[in-house]
Amino acid sequence: MKTENYESHLVGLFMQMWGRREGMGTEPASLLNNAQNPFDHLLGDICGEVRSRYFLMEFKESRKGFYEEVKPNSAKPHRTALYAHLKSDLRCRRIARFGHFAGYLSDETNELAFEPYAHSIATIKAKEEVTSACLQLDYQWEELEYRSWTMNFNALYDSLHTPDLTLFGQSSPWLFASGLGVPEADLEEYVKCMYSHLQYMEQDEGVLLLGALNPVTGKFHAIKSTPFQMVADLMNKFESLRRTMEKYTGNDRNSGSSFDFG
Repeated sequence: MKTENYESHLVGLFMQMWGRREGMGTEPASLLNNAQNPFDHLLGDICGEVRSRYFLMEFKESRKGFYEEVKPNSAKPHRTALYAHLKSDLRCRRIARFGHFAGYLSDETNELAFEPYAHSIATIKAKEEVTSACLQLDYQWEELEYRSWTMNFNALYDSLHTPDLTLFGQSSPWLFASGLGVPEADLEEYVKCMYSHLQYMEQDEGVLLLGALNPVTGKFHAIKSTPFQMVADLMNKFESLRRTMEKYTGNDRNSGSSFDFG
């Protein structure tokens, strides 16, 4: 009998796998499971922080769900706008590759697979197809039309827990020289990009609201926050989680020790 997989199942599996690895003695992290809270719509299913490495994670039942989210007349116009922006903005695309991930159940392995969110929308092409297209003299390379790297859970976890916090380059995007996750400054810039392409409308009181017009229903959905407020709220949530973990586990994040449930 074929079983159905829901996004909530995959998020639960991710959290369980993360907890198992963390319980083996690696660095404690702050993970926000955003199901049924305002961050879900604004930023994605999971927001995470691992020792100053920040990331966003979106889950779908299957890989094709990511295309459904950004295709024309999608019910999520803010995602459609972000994808269009990433196609044209190399700087933001670099941040996205290291800090915004897609998670889904792989058809090939039937296990959780991860890749950069912006690349998960592209159809999977064989190497021969990619090579053939690139060799055509009249061909214009479009990076997001092709799949990027893919990882299983353990590879993703290890890449996010790279201890070296050396920054690459002297100008934004800063990024880390190795591993995955992005510095707070890059997270803030990326969240700004996520929402800077939406529409504004004025309330009766003259207050400007950031939001998007749903092409399916024709209704305007307002977002009662600015990108900078969103990031500030995330930082507050991460700090609150850290304090809670220390209270109930006796684990100081600077000690490097694992959780003690004894």
